[in-house]
Amino acid sequence: TAGTTYLNGGNLSVNIELQLLGGVLQGAGEIAGQITNAAVINPGSPIGILNVAGDYAQGATGTLQIDLGGTSPGTGFDQINFTFGTVSLDGTLRVALTNGFLPNFGDSFRIMTFGSNTRTGNFKNFLGFDLGVTDRHLEAAYDVSGLTLVTRAGPLVIGGPTIQVTPFPPS
Repeated sequence: TAGTTYLNGGNLSVNIELQLLGGVLQGAGEIAGQITNAAVINPGSPIGILNVAGDYAQGATGTLQIDLGGTSPGTGFDQINFTFGTVSLDGTLRVALTNGFLPNFGDSFRIMTFGSNTRTGNFKNFLGFDLGVTDRHLEAAYDVSGLTLVTRAGPLVIGGPTIQVTPFPPS
């Protein structure tokens, strides 16, 4: 319910639902089991890959923190991969730039993969998509197998007709 739990490249296996009610789950490795996120999950330490083998539900109060510091998954940016089960998204997707990195136009970051999972829902809140410069921002694009962030030209338009998210209906 509070504090930080670090996964340091190992495996965490749970036989009952892992309920994150507060604090931060951070690190790289694999979690096997059902996860409910009402806290913060931050793959990497600071950047890395987190694999989840099981059902995942992110509630309205949950946050997925993704750090961007380059263009390669696991070493340049965070990635979370779901290998099986269902993925239910809600809450917040927060992006933070690290190591002075500023994405170039067209740079893309495959931050989530769904594998053979069934995805329902979309993130409701997007933080950090304004990159702090007036000429570029991030857009989020869902497809059947994952979620990709793409660097686009122009200022971020919040609340306008282009919310910077391309929803894709779950399969």
